[in-house]
Amino acid sequence: KKLGYAEQECTDIMDYILREDDNGMILDGKIEGAPHLREEDLPVFDTANRCGTGERYIHYLGHVRMVAAITPLISGAISKTVNLPNEATVEDFANVVLTSWKLGIKGITLYRDGSKFAQPLNLRLGDEDNGETPLEDMPYHDLLNYARDARCKLAECQDELGRGDYIHARMKPQGIRMGVTHPAQIEDVKVYITVNRDQDNEIQEIFMTTDREGTLITGLLNSLSKTISVMLQYGIKPTAISKMLRGQKFEPYGFVQRHPYIKYCSSVSDLISKVLDIESGDYSRVQVRPKTEDGASEPVFKRQISMAELITKDAADTPDVGERLYDGSTCPNCSSTRMVLNGTCKVCLDCGETTGCS
Repeated sequence: KKLGYAEQECTDIMDYILREDDNGMILDGKIEGAPHLREEDLPVFDTANRCGTGERYIHYLGHVRMVAAITPLISGAISKTVNLPNEATVEDFANVVLTSWKLGIKGITLYRDGSKFAQPLNLRLGDEDNGETPLEDMPYHDLLNYARDARCKLAECQDELGRGDYIHARMKPQGIRMGVTHPAQIEDVKVYITVNRDQDNEIQEIFMTTDREGTLITGLLNSLSKTISVMLQYGIKPTAISKMLRGQKFEPYGFVQRHPYIKYCSSVSDLISKVLDIESGDYSRVQVRPKTEDGASEPVFKRQISMAELITKDAADTPDVGERLYDGSTCPNCSSTRMVLNGTCKVCLDCGETTGCS
């Protein structure tokens, strides 16, 4: 209005700038070509960057000269981002820095349009024409070629996915499940890990509890068990989950009690990894490996067993005559702390390893 335009002329100019497509998106946003707008008034509406498909914008040195003009008039400091077009060269950047130095100004930041994937100011609100013909405008022969190319690309994607397992829909367990509970104690924290299987004897879910109700570790274990269960139900293999958890170290960690095979873990996650290995039939990463008569590893227990079945007669903690005294040393084989004197040597009550003379 201050430039002398009538009310209707202002409305027509704004409608031109803000015209929208069928989806309600602004088509372009440029001001060049607007009705009633005089050519001599265009510089008033110039912006830091091009608008849409427009060509007008403030030269990058205009930002620098503006700061130079204001600097002597303020008592503090002033900073400014100098917007450069996408095609700006190294020489353009050097020119900004050198000119700023000559004019005695500081606080200049340079930004080239499009140098970040996401930026506060997007110059184009819609996708540019990529030169492709819309499907509805293609002749029948071109449509056949397009469909053939799309099928080839789909086959390539399937081949890439074929190197691994497809991610299928989540298979939630139903009804009564069969499971095995692994008791363990790390330091003074008792952990119970229950592994449930489906009708096909595949591991389907895992639950973890402790004797520390209402504590942080209980909440973390519940969240971790739910995450692992969902991963299993989406078809991710237990071996892959075990590999992901293996070797993590955080408290509580150290020697493990109350478990027949696992005698040391670096964290609760590492303990879960070893349990998943055991349930998958892999005893290669535990300290004590079960042996059958033919020397092969025993299968995972499918029934509830007592501790008496897991401990041999010689490994009883409290024999008939007195109480066993542990000297604090660790077993060289399984890292257990249950080493007791046996004559002049020591024997491990967990794996039977001796120090060499018994």
